Amino acid sequence: PLRRVAESVADARPSGPGFARARSDREIWISGSRLGRFDLDSERGSLTANWTIERAGPSLAPIQVAGRLAVFTHQFEEGPGVALWGVDPSNGKVAWKTVLGAPWPLQPSLSPDGSALTTLSMDGAEITFSPELLTSGGFVEMPLRRPGYFNLPVGPLLRLERDGLTVLVPSPQADNLLVRADNEADFRRIDLPAPLGAAPIFWGPDLFIPGLDGRAYLVDPRTGEPRAEPYVPTFDARAPTRWLDPVFLDANAVLLVNQAGTLQRLSRQTDPRVKLVAVGEPEDLKATIDAPPAATRESVIVSTGDNKVRSLSTRDLSALGAWNLDLPRALGPLPLSGGQVVVFDKGGGVLFFTPDGNRAWSADLGDQPPLGSPLLRDNSLWLLSRDGVLQRRLADDGSPGNRLVLNVLPDGGLWQLGTDLILPVAPGMIRRVQPDALGAAP
Repeated sequence: PLRRVAESVADARPSGPGFARARSDREIWISGSRLGRFDLDSERGSLTANWTIERAGPSLAPIQVAGRLAVFTHQFEEGPGVALWGVDPSNGKVAWKTVLGAPWPLQPSLSPDGSALTTLSMDGAEITFSPELLTSGGFVEMPLRRPGYFNLPVGPLLRLERDGLTVLVPSPQADNLLVRADNEADFRRIDLPAPLGAAPIFWGPDLFIPGLDGRAYLVDPRTGEPRAEPYVPTFDARAPTRWLDPVFLDANAVLLVNQAGTLQRLSRQTDPRVKLVAVGEPEDLKATIDAPPAATRESVIVSTGDNKVRSLSTRDLSALGAWNLDLPRALGPLPLSGGQVVVFDKGGGVLFFTPDGNRAWSADLGDQPPLGSPLLRDNSLWLLSRDGVLQRRLADDGSPGNRLVLNVLPDGGLWQLGTDLILPVAPGMIRRVQPDALGAAP
C-alpha cells in the first residue's frame, strides 16, 4: 500500500500550476512560483530544500534538461513574455536567463540618417538594427534588469533626439526627464518646473513643455533650467486646461492645443526679456479636439469631436475648409514624409490632404482602418491592416494599386528602411518586407 513519506508546507496563496521532475529516488526538481530542488530522506521522512529561487513567476511548462542544466519556463515577472531559466541543479546557480515575447524597452525608430533602426536596451545602451542584420535575422541580446544599476523606466517611453542629445520621457505626466549627451555614458535626471501635461517637443535648441498646471514652459533640455518666462493662459474654472501634444510650426512659432477646442500660436519675445507670448487671438473651434493636430508647410489639420476634419492656415489659424467623417475618427491626423496628412475613421474611410490644406481625395479601405501610420513612398500610400494585408493607394487620386498578403498578424505600423518596409510581427519581433519581391494581387 502507498504511504506518506514526507511532505512540504503549501504556499499561503495559490501560485499557479507546478511541474515536477524526479531525477532519482531521492531528488526531485520543482517548477512553480518558487522553483528549486528538494532532497528526500525516506528513512527520516524529511523533504529538504537544497536550494530555491523565490519570485520566479508562475510556471508555464514542464522542466526540461539541457546538458547539465535544468531549464525552467515561467511567466516573466516584469511584464509580458516568457522567461527561460537555465539553472545548475547542483547548487541553484542561474547560468543564464532569456525572455521571449517581451516588447522592446523602447520602440525602435529610424536613426537620424535613416540608414538603420535603433532602440535602447534596458541599461540605456543604443542598439542598432542594420539592413544586413534585418536581412539575415536572428536574436538581439540585451541585458536584463539589474538591481542597483541604471535601468530604463518600465512603461511606454518617448525618445527625442537633437544635436547629439537624447531625451527620454519616462511617462505621460512625468515631472522629470532622462537626458544623455553623446559624450556621456549614462542618462541624467533633470527635474521639470511642472509635471507634463502633454508630450514635449524641441523648439530650436530648447524644449517646449506644456505643463499639467496649465502653463507652457521653455527649458534647457540639458539642465531643466528655464529659457523664457512661461506662457500663462486665462484661467477658466468651468473649463480646466487639458493640453494635447503641441505642434512645431516654424523657427518662430509653435501651436499650443487645448482639448476643449482652442488653438494658440506662441512665439518667443526677446525684448525687454525672454518670454513666451501669444500671437494673435486664439482660434476657438466650438468643438472638442480629439487628437493632436498635424501641421504641413501651409496648414494645420485638426480632428474635432463632432466628426469633422478642419483645415486651418498655419500663418494665422484662419479656416481653410471642413469635411465630415462618416464615422468617428480612428487614426490621425498623421503627417506623411511628403508634407501630406491623412485621417482615418473607424469604418476604414480615409481623407488625404495636400500640404496647402486642401483635401485631395477620399476613399473607402474596407471595414477597418489601417494598423499604425501609413507610409508614403514612390508616390504610393502603403497601408497595413490588422490581418496582415499590405495595400497600396496612388497618392495622386487614391485609386487602388497592388494588394500583398503577408501571412502574418502584425503588432504595429510600418517603418521604411531604404527601399524595404519593416513591420513588427509580435512583441519584440520585427520583419523585413520587400514589396517588389512579393507576389502582388490587384
